[in-house]
Amino acid sequence: MNDKIKILVIGCNGQLGHCIKDISEYYLDFKFIFDITYVDYDVLDITNYKAIDEYLSNHKFDYVVNCAAYTNVPKAEHDVDNAYLVNANGPRMIAEVCKRLNVKFIHISTDYVYDKNGLIDEYDKTCPLNAYGRTKLAGDVSVMMKNPDAIILRTAWLYSCYGKNFVKTIIHNLMKDEKDLQVVYDQIGSPTCANSLAEAILTIIKNTNNKENEWVGGVYNYTDEGFCSWYDFANMIDEYYYYETKELAGWAELGWPEQDAINVHNFNHAIIPISSAEFDKLFSNDVKRPSISMLNKSKIKKQFGVKTYHWALSLSQMIHDFVKYRKKYEPELYLN
Repeated sequence: MNDKIKILVIGCNGQLGHCIKDISEYYLDFKFIFDITYVDYDVLDITNYKAIDEYLSNHKFDYVVNCAAYTNVPKAEHDVDNAYLVNANGPRMIAEVCKRLNVKFIHISTDYVYDKNGLIDEYDKTCPLNAYGRTKLAGDVSVMMKNPDAIILRTAWLYSCYGKNFVKTIIHNLMKDEKDLQVVYDQIGSPTCANSLAEAILTIIKNTNNKENEWVGGVYNYTDEGFCSWYDFANMIDEYYYYETKELAGWAELGWPEQDAINVHNFNHAIIPISSAEFDKLFSNDVKRPSISMLNKSKIKKQFGVKTYHWALSLSQMIHDFVKYRKKYEPELYLN
């Protein structure tokens, strides 16, 4: 008899889906208690109600975690219909089916639903500044309407070793070492490693399943601790990456595989602070973003006993893993 907790993770090819898999396999707290199925759009189309209904009815899950989203913020401004299909209609249909089948549902959302300069509670008024935020808010509202027992986790500034994100963009620019980097200094938020969010999700499932904490549906904020600007964040990425690659150079002298010297290069650049207005003009940007996004995490910590980590600590660990195991995360760089 299989008494493991059966979980479906939707959107497994995104960075959070990958990190849930890593955390569930390597953390002893989770390794032996979960039976997780991972699917993406090629297996389950979340914009198709019949497909969702049939898949969840035929596979008996205890929990569903929806990581799937239309996350291309600039493109969403001109592709609103498709963004709504994925960010609003899909979550609504999943929530409805989960409600009918008595399956616990966790949906991932974003700080882009807010526009408040200060500490943001879950009960603060929402006011999206862009199309992406509006489609995500529509998803949140429809999920709660169809399934009040669902949990919505709003996060911010997500990054990981996988996919495309700010940290890897900065690293790739540092690798080129062709020109100085210009980074916005007047937008504030909490960089959040997807590993931290993955651990929080699995902790909620574990603690509520074993009755250590009570499952209470609703909206919860989750990010890593602390706040900084994109400019501060870029400088810390630069510093950590510099020391990790220098350490790797030392390993190479001790017999580290020669091909991993791809990480080692000179650092002859500067990171230049610019305002949001300067950025918009320089890069023809027409997407508005929150100026100060500071999510209060008291509610999720009290209700579910999740851990939080300072963003700088999470970043340090992520860059260490990325540099040390880069062949795993970017194998294309090692092709001859």
